[in-house]
Parts: sequence; structure tokens; C-alpha cells
Amino acid sequence: SFMRGMRAPARSGFLVGLALAVLAGFGMRRLIAGRSRAVSMAVLAAITLAIGVDLRPTIELQAVWPTPPAIYQSVKRTSVLAEFPMGLSPDTSFMTDTPHMYFSIWHGAQLINGYSGYGPPGYGEVLDAMKSSPGASTIALLRQRGATHVTVNCFFYDHCRRLLARIRRTRDLRLVAETVWQDRPVLLYDLRPK
Repeated sequence: SFMRGMRAPARSGFLVGLALAVLAGFGMRRLIAGRSRAVSMAVLAAITLAIGVDLRPTIELQAVWPTPPAIYQSVKRTSVLAEFPMGLSPDTSFMTDTPHMYFSIWHGAQLINGYSGYGPPGYGEVLDAMKSSPGASTIALLRQRGATHVTVNCFFYDHCRRLLARIRRTRDLRLVAETVWQDRPVLLYDLRPK
């Protein structure tokens, strides 16, 4: 269907913009019809200037981290990472998949979580299941999805100590690397084969 081809309904806005541009062209032609060349050029210049002022960029840029956490130095390109927290941080309502994707610029490994305007079938269920991580069912789901390693970035959690205590009791995860980033622990675990 048309909307599936767009992947995200919000992208259909470009069609509205295109239609408005065509209508604006007809309006401009009508505005300058029958006027002298000098008046037509003045009207065109004034409208072009008004459009330029109206469309000036007002993007609010945000600073990003110049380097990723050091644990990614231990990640191989053949690894498949499950990065925690997944989706929205449970403590901050912050979309954490975007920073994980940004960090992948340095390590180049595949991720089982990410962010896009489209989620593949079953991805919502994965995010829901990972909220209770770690447990036997979540470990099985990570293996099913092909994950070889798990990262936990405490910068995105307010209550990370409880999570790390649960992970220490899990035999399926073996600590590979640990570092401090942004004054909070970041850990890399090997997901042991069953």
C-alpha cells in the first residue's frame, strides 16, 4: 500500500509541500500577470526574500559525545550486540537506541536494537521483554535474535546498581570489559552459548 511504501506516515508531508509549491507557482504567475517587467521583478524579489527569511534554518543542535565508552574497543566487527537500556530509558524517557547507533560508528558491530521510522515485526515484543532483563526468557530471546554480547550503559539508568546485581547472578553472561564513562559504569558481557 501507499503508506507502507512511505514507511512512516509523517513522510507523506513532502507530498503536501510539493502540492503547495505548485499552487504557489500558479499564484505567483497570477500575481505578476499583466504587470510591467520592473514591477514583476520587484514582486518576485520581495517574495523570494520573504521566503528566504521564513525558511531560514532554526535547528537547535545538541552536543554529542566525541568518543564512545572504552568497552567498545573489545567489540569485534563480527559481534552482535544487545545494548541496554533498549528503546526508552526506564528512568529518563530518553531514546537510548540513538546513542547506541551513534557508538556503532566506532565499533561497526551489528545491533539487535536500533531506531528508525519503521520497526520489523516482533520488535515491540522484544522491547517489552527486555524491560525485565535479565532472566531466562530474556536470555533465550537474545540468543534467538543472534546476540553474542550484551552492553549495559549506566549513564542511561538511574537505578543501575539493581540491574548489575541481577546480572551478576546470571550465569549466562560473562563480564568481558568494564569502564567508566560520563562518571557511570559501562559494561560489556559475553552471552555464553547454551
